[in-house]
Amino acid sequence: MEARQTPTFERFPMESATTDGPMGTQLASAFFGDPLPWQQHVLDVLLARDARDKYAYHAVAMSVSRQNGKMLAESTEIPTPDGWKRLGDIRVGDYVFGDDGKPTMVVAKYEPAEPNHYEIDFGNAGNFVNETVKAGGGHLWEVMYGDWDKPRVVDTDWLYENFAHAKGKRQAYSVKLSKPVEYQKADLLIDPYMLGVWLGDGCAESCEITCHISDSEHYISRFAEAGFSSEFIPKTGFTNVGNVRVDGLRPLIHELGLYNNKRIPQEYLTASVEQRMELLRGLMDTDGSAEHHSTRVSFCQSGRPELVSQIMELVASLGMKPHYRVKELHKQNPNAKDAQEIYFNAASSDVFSLPRKRETFDKYATKPQVFNKWYIKDIRPIKANERYFCLSVANRSHLFLCTRSYIPTHNSWDARSRCFYGLVAEGEKILYTCQHGDTADEMFRDLSNVFEDEDNVELHAMLKAVRKTNGQQAIYLENGGYIRFTTRTNSLARGRSYDVIVYDEAQELTAAQQAASLPTISASSKHNTQVIYLGTPPNPECPGTVFVAMHDQAHGEKVPPFAWMEWAVTEIGDVADRTRWYETNPSLGTLIDETAIEGELSMSAEDFARERLGWWTPARTSQAAIPRDLWKNAEIKAIAGLYRKKTALAVKFTTDGSAYALAGAKMNAKGEVAFELVELGTTACGTKSLAEAIHARRGKAACVVVDGLNGAGTLCEQLDALGCPRGYVVRPNAGNVITAATGLVDGLKDGTVKHTRQKALDASALDATVRPIGHSGGWGFGSDGMHQSEPVEACALAVWAVRTTRRNPARKQRML
Repeated sequence: MEARQTPTFERFPMESATTDGPMGTQLASAFFGDPLPWQQHVLDVLLARDARDKYAYHAVAMSVSRQNGKMLAESTEIPTPDGWKRLGDIRVGDYVFGDDGKPTMVVAKYEPAEPNHYEIDFGNAGNFVNETVKAGGGHLWEVMYGDWDKPRVVDTDWLYENFAHAKGKRQAYSVKLSKPVEYQKADLLIDPYMLGVWLGDGCAESCEITCHISDSEHYISRFAEAGFSSEFIPKTGFTNVGNVRVDGLRPLIHELGLYNNKRIPQEYLTASVEQRMELLRGLMDTDGSAEHHSTRVSFCQSGRPELVSQIMELVASLGMKPHYRVKELHKQNPNAKDAQEIYFNAASSDVFSLPRKRETFDKYATKPQVFNKWYIKDIRPIKANERYFCLSVANRSHLFLCTRSYIPTHNSWDARSRCFYGLVAEGEKILYTCQHGDTADEMFRDLSNVFEDEDNVELHAMLKAVRKTNGQQAIYLENGGYIRFTTRTNSLARGRSYDVIVYDEAQELTAAQQAASLPTISASSKHNTQVIYLGTPPNPECPGTVFVAMHDQAHGEKVPPFAWMEWAVTEIGDVADRTRWYETNPSLGTLIDETAIEGELSMSAEDFARERLGWWTPARTSQAAIPRDLWKNAEIKAIAGLYRKKTALAVKFTTDGSAYALAGAKMNAKGEVAFELVELGTTACGTKSLAEAIHARRGKAACVVVDGLNGAGTLCEQLDALGCPRGYVVRPNAGNVITAATGLVDGLKDGTVKHTRQKALDASALDATVRPIGHSGGWGFGSDGMHQSEPVEACALAVWAVRTTRRNPARKQRML
């Protein structure tokens, strides 16, 4: 039984999503419900880019059951900048290669359980190159098929189940080729071009190179560029054919162990791109040829299967797709040896150095053909007789290369991988917050252990400092990135600045805790911020309100301004139905097994559905303060000069005083009022400039109302020091706040209160909830979700002030 790999419900703000950015390749298919494995789907959304190369989704939320991997066999060969390694020997901090050919760091390695295992055959090399990959059923592949517009990420289980259907249509799933792999430049004993020429047409014993006299001048010139002198010696009885004798070549051939043993030394196969191209040019200038009316080129030789395998590896490392076939020459001549032919499509004549061969290629390459895919020829179930691992890498495409054919395959992810990526690849400042200290401690240990491990040379070199004090745990890197781990409070992260906030255990996040931390990303120097909410459906006693409101907004009529992903049933139903377990626990069968869930059936049906099936309690926990239609009907385009009798201002601070909303209201001669949001700001640099701006308005505004638990007192002291007139600054009490809230709603109902259309104000008002004040039924505005109540609270206080204050300096100015 297979776990569902896409959310049962998801909503994305389409206007902000794009598939054109470097991380957006999967979003189009994910948006329309294609079967993407769940973890990679989440990471694609988290790291998706827009047209400006910024995160496409400023806020991303995921709701999934508790305790909710991709694997290759440990013997899988992985190319690294240090040469080939077995997957089992790869460690966190090592470098492998991404599909762009560039080195990419391994940021995590896992060994999850996996019930199914397969052998995937890319079968282009006969018996000379092993192009099979052993993978777990959950391992990911980015594949194309038929008329798909975009690549899709699917796992091996999915490929196996759908492979017969595709093969029946004479089509195949395919994996794209990588770019040329960028190994470092190597210190090579023999010039790579000269070695390629010798491997193609050189004598294995004399170390001389056989060629036509017309080509000898080119070879002699190229060898001279490499620092070797040479001469052409005609063969006895021939005038146009002979050997090029290279001074000093023979002892070098001996030193490399190639004497009478033609092969490509490993250091040449892992040399720089240009060095490997020079080696290939030497091979192609000798035994290579261009075919008519195509871009296909071929290399023929006989008797050396190891060399065939190495040349195919060489071609694949340069971003081209090698094929193999046997030319059965014995059928034409019983005394002839069969030849092995390697052929591939070249992008240009650059694979040749000889002018005549370059001209031939350019002449016949009139119908360019592009073969840029590895086609999957077969998938076979196998028994697991070795360990299987999965990697997470730090590049944006999520892909790394495996096997001697350099086949791109997908990496793994979890919350740690997102944090690793931000730290190592982007140098981000990250705040990781959770409700319980144990969760923060575990995440800190997992990440800090990797950087502190001296065997992880590259990562350890990046480490600047580790703070292990409880409540202040943090990791600092030399690239400027750091991550802080903390539990949540109502004064969380005050005075700090971050690029990314991760709210783990988001079901317990309160509006006050969010208000204390969310403004910290407003001053991000990267201007590329992201807020991540990871949670499960809350129980009725859970104090969190933010996650509930996001859930309700995601399920509302309009698409929310954030990305929402959810694995959940819509009703409690039959809790013993294992099919539903797999639908709502995407890690079932890998990180979770059925026996663990069976043990939880002793819970009540409601608790089991909530904890294990992702079921959300239908009832809302709060009441909307302002009906949507009422707010929309009170909208005007502008206040302009219609409201001139009196003006008032109001400032409302957030709970921790880290941010504020400044609003203004104007009244006309009929007593009608119009209001608007003037400014949303932070107190990161204090409130002096705000005080000066309010003081400057003392000759026009009747008064300014200042409210808030933190910040209000300081602002009032600053206004007093500036010499504001008596009665200009007003501090409201609880009764005033109640009157302001109810008065605003009543004014909207009877049409005496209007407002301008402002995105931030609209969001605050429509998200505002009824917040009880005292024990006599009084209420003010509160927040139950993504948007803060401070903007609408400030506006309500400004409306109350302009209606009740007796001061009116504007009237005196008109009289003068």
